[in-house]
Amino acid sequence: MPEHTNVSLSATYDEPDRVIFTVSSYLRPTSVWYFDAGSKRMEELKKTPSAFDASNHVVEQLEATSRDGTSIPYFLVRPKNARFDGTIPMLLHRYGGFHVPLLPSHLGLEGRLWLEQGNAYVVANLRGGGEFGPQWHQAAQAATKQMSWD
Repeated sequence: MPEHTNVSLSATYDEPDRVIFTVSSYLRPTSVWYFDAGSKRMEELKKTPSAFDASNHVVEQLEATSRDGTSIPYFLVRPKNARFDGTIPMLLHRYGGFHVPLLPSHLGLEGRLWLEQGNAYVVANLRGGGEFGPQWHQAAQAATKQMSWD
């Protein structure tokens, strides 16, 4: 599987060695796959059409440092030739609540309307979300909710 990909179990069979799962990433449309562990056969069953040309973009997982020194991971989707001089427009998506994870998923509409214009897109995995387990979620609740934004 490509880097920065989300794989989700979709269906199982009565036989424990067969499964259907979905695969999605920021630059690759969602697809449905079949896997038979007994025969080691894997087959792509269906793929959503792409809404934009992602060939000129890359995805990186980076980290920012919060006020208290905690590393906060984020995904940066950007043009391959982007200059890091502060001039590229960037759209930030973040949540950080209710143990909800922000996982890689295809940027169809955002890709067509934002990325194809040469802009960047960031998905921040803030504390309070579900990306990194219960402690990550509990670190930004109630009285400590401000930790999501610091």
